[in-house]
Amino acid sequence: MSGNRILCLLFLLIWSGRTLSADTSGADFLKIDAHPYAAAAGGALVAGTGNPHQALAVANQAGLAHVTNSILALSTMPWIGGTLFFDCTWIESPGPEIPLTLGLALTGFSSLTVEQFDINGEHRGDTALFDCAASFLASLPLPVEGLSAGAAARFIIRDVYESILYGFALDLSVLWRFQLFGFGEPGFANFSLGLAIRNLGPNLAFSGGDTFSDRLPTTLSLGMRWQSRESGLLVPWLSLEMTSYANEGEKNWRFGSGLILVGTLEIVAGYRYGNDLAGVSLGTSITFPTVLGTVRLDYAFIPLADEIEPVHAFSLGLSL
Repeated sequence: MSGNRILCLLFLLIWSGRTLSADTSGADFLKIDAHPYAAAAGGALVAGTGNPHQALAVANQAGLAHVTNSILALSTMPWIGGTLFFDCTWIESPGPEIPLTLGLALTGFSSLTVEQFDINGEHRGDTALFDCAASFLASLPLPVEGLSAGAAARFIIRDVYESILYGFALDLSVLWRFQLFGFGEPGFANFSLGLAIRNLGPNLAFSGGDTFSDRLPTTLSLGMRWQSRESGLLVPWLSLEMTSYANEGEKNWRFGSGLILVGTLEIVAGYRYGNDLAGVSLGTSITFPTVLGTVRLDYAFIPLADEIEPVHAFSLGLSL
């Protein structure tokens, strides 16, 4: 095994495989941004996006309350050392008569193949870690102008060294859009506040009656976002978010920024401070019409440690 592969394996075991540690939580793959747009923005999306975006299926489901069409998005992110993170999201609005947005999301993380040996040093074959979460999403506007609420019910399964862990989690979120001090375009809510509790639920448990359990990576996120105007030649935006990890006693800060050009091309930059993935991230998005609907392509560049190759994440989205 090469030095780089060993380094990647150690990084993976420390970051993603901390399942057996008493002072951390398991299922850390749920901390990875499920969409390149969120990754490029430093994860600072709890206060929403300019237009309803599929990345909000994880960041803040309340931001999907005003979706008026169908959205299908596929994302892939080659992670460290040959691992792969993927996400598939479907968002649907029943129609203007029913003020409710529904959705489904499937998120998975497939890790390194690791050789297994018994106590005598005999090779017993290879194994791999595999994590998966299936989520049902719902969002609706509330009676207060600009206020919406969202939720997600999630089933989680982890295949860890031939052992299966499973569990259930719940996300709850609210989003409030308003015009700050009357500044900005008339009728345009240029400011937003978001609050989200993610992965709230009982400990993950082993199948087969094993008494060991593992805590979920429950987080509380609070953030705000400003956007200069709804549309135009150049539309800048800024976001700030604080995320606290309830089961680990840690918190981090996330900063996001972007520049929308002619409503079609968007350049995004973000920064995280205070966690394993701290640092700068960059990305871009482009949207264009087709005969099938509006296509959206997203890309994110995520530098990691100096010795580990950076991550390139991609997504293809279609609004019908």
